[in-house]
Amino acid sequence: MNVDQDISLDELSTWKLDSLRSFLCRRGLSTDGSKAELTALCYAAAKMKISVKPSGEDYLKQIEKDYMDLLTLESLILPDPLKLCDGWVDETDGISVWPPVFLSDIANFLMANSDKSTTTKYLNEYKVGKAYEYFSSRWIKEVFYHKISKESMHCFLRAKCTPSQRVNEEDHTVWTCVDKDTGVIRSAYCSCTAGYEYY
Repeated sequence: MNVDQDISLDELSTWKLDSLRSFLCRRGLSTDGSKAELTALCYAAAKMKISVKPSGEDYLKQIEKDYMDLLTLESLILPDPLKLCDGWVDETDGISVWPPVFLSDIANFLMANSDKSTTTKYLNEYKVGKAYEYFSSRWIKEVFYHKISKESMHCFLRAKCTPSQRVNEEDHTVWTCVDKDTGVIRSAYCSCTAGYEYY
């Protein structure tokens, strides 16, 4: 039942209760109330263009698409670092070939891919030393390096991270794709529930 914002209150008043409830339910709105109240709520939802909430299947498809977007740089599709088993170099041997990532690279990436409040929060945490504190206290585990290929202009850095709110839960996996020569961050991901929101 696709309804545009031009539907009239009179037209909605001809709908049966089941249709009104179905319209509201698919938008995550309350289905309680009298027919007059449900009709008014449907009218308001149509006027405010409240869209139908995606099904679980649609939601999973969107997550997969968003993740694939993280692995697509212009016309280049990168391998999935979560599925790369071989070729990772541990921190001791890999740190000498890590890209030169500076605070400006982190700031530029955050400003391009986050809202202002998130960017400010992360940069303030970096400024007061929280990023290093997380690393030195082993919340961020060993950082692994992957060159992707000899010809690739990009590389991956990957680590495990202890959840900040629920320390007994399984570690999150964090990766970032960085230009080998410039240190520019191209993409990043965290397996936490907020991972797709910011990267």
